[in-house]
Amino acid sequence: MLSSNNDRDAVSHQLPVWRRFTYGVGHVLNDLCASMWFSYLLVYYHFVISLPNTIAGVLLLIGQLVDAFSTPVIGYLCDKTNCVYGRRKIWHLTGTICVIVSFPFIYHVCFKCEDVPVAYLVLYYGCFIALFQFGWACTQISHLALIPDLTSDRNEQVGLNSIRYGFTVLANLAVSVSMWQLLDHVNSPNAHSSSDTDTPSNTTSGNTKINAKDKDLFWLVSVGTIGVGLIFSVIFHVGTKEPVMKKRADSSTGKKDDTVIYWHMWFKNPQFYLVAVIYMCTRLMVNVTQVYTPLYMLEVVDLDRSSVAKATLIIFISGFLASFAVKYINKYLGRYITYFIGLCFLWSAVVWFQFQDETKHPTHKHIFHNLVPYGADILLGFGGSILLVTSLSMTADLIGPHVGSGAFVYGAMSFTDKLANGIEIQIIQMCHPCNKHGQVCCSACHTYYRQVMVYGPGGPSIAAFVALVILVIIVRRNTKLHSRAGKKCAEETDPLLRTTSPDSCSSCQQKKSRCLCDFPINETETKTST
Repeated sequence: MLSSNNDRDAVSHQLPVWRRFTYGVGHVLNDLCASMWFSYLLVYYHFVISLPNTIAGVLLLIGQLVDAFSTPVIGYLCDKTNCVYGRRKIWHLTGTICVIVSFPFIYHVCFKCEDVPVAYLVLYYGCFIALFQFGWACTQISHLALIPDLTSDRNEQVGLNSIRYGFTVLANLAVSVSMWQLLDHVNSPNAHSSSDTDTPSNTTSGNTKINAKDKDLFWLVSVGTIGVGLIFSVIFHVGTKEPVMKKRADSSTGKKDDTVIYWHMWFKNPQFYLVAVIYMCTRLMVNVTQVYTPLYMLEVVDLDRSSVAKATLIIFISGFLASFAVKYINKYLGRYITYFIGLCFLWSAVVWFQFQDETKHPTHKHIFHNLVPYGADILLGFGGSILLVTSLSMTADLIGPHVGSGAFVYGAMSFTDKLANGIEIQIIQMCHPCNKHGQVCCSACHTYYRQVMVYGPGGPSIAAFVALVILVIIVRRNTKLHSRAGKKCAEETDPLLRTTSPDSCSSCQQKKSRCLCDFPINETETKTST
């Protein structure tokens, strides 16, 4: 019988710097588009297209649903694909093409759509959104599934996730800086103080000044994201060599090795569900705050139009700085403590949002009016970076050596993420107090958006904490179970864990066993758990 690690020896060592770089830039196109999608989609449809809150939420929900239901299917097909170009890279290329041909139309005013029913606009934008989200899912799942294919070293996997997230932050920085400069200089209220006063799409805030005249600005940025992202996608495809995963078979009989964990077997593992909840809640915390931070700055804090980009810029800068430290925090403190630290940063930001309007002293009003939101944005950046990188590392740990079904696992995680995001944002849009007045925003926006920034990420953070505690309890129980002298491997009683790999179980040292129930954790966590 061939060793289950024989075909992975070549990818167990530390990757060279250039291969880390070429892998890291492979998701830049998606990141650039995602920054526009989450940060500016509602702003564009509210103030430029003048769509009602519910309709704007429906369009975002369409995209999230297409993405959600595509990801498990793409993950399954990605694992089953056999292509000389690479089973992961061919799906990455497919997704890149779909994104390029669809995304610019999402931020372009509909052709000859003056005085048409709203349903027509939903159909027009919905088609491009659906194609974009399908392509986005293809690129995301294939890129994530490459991590356990490229290396089996856990610290190296965390490093790749950190590099990947670092380029994600840089992509978001690029979009934020571009939007900041354009909003500050194109159709700026400073240069045209009275040009926007009679625009019906203005809100009650006198400083918003984002309206239909800014349609070319948003389209220009969307086209620029496609151009820059395409360059990095070419670098990824040219510089990243996908390892060939040999089919394991008995040298004499030709039978397949049972070490392959098939996609349906994951549903028997309770840790699969816990990691899915943690990943889903992490994405909810990050995405909901990213969607509503621009609206919060415009309607609650009542800052000028450029604050939309400044706030997201500060979030991404702080997140970029935090990404450098995540690998080392994970290494010395472990996954669970690192994730809890990220939750603490997020909870601090939530408290900041909740109490920022409590001061009524006229001397301190200007200070709090300008600095408090940006202080909360710094905390959001630190927390979001730590939570995202650590949750992705937990997913890579869960997959372990079972890379044959790795894309399915990432697809399943992404399914819960996209579905939950779409539903929560649509609920927020439907519950908007200004809907009953037939307005995009009214005097009630101030209180409502502040509540969204508090309870939107706050609720998922509590659920993530509960799932984290349960996961720690299960890992500690399994570690104690396997550490008992003479204790038989748990795989004998669980069909999910039954393999014929010649490797020794890391806990019970029983030969020809690989305990999937012993959730992959680093040495620091093992010592802590025991």
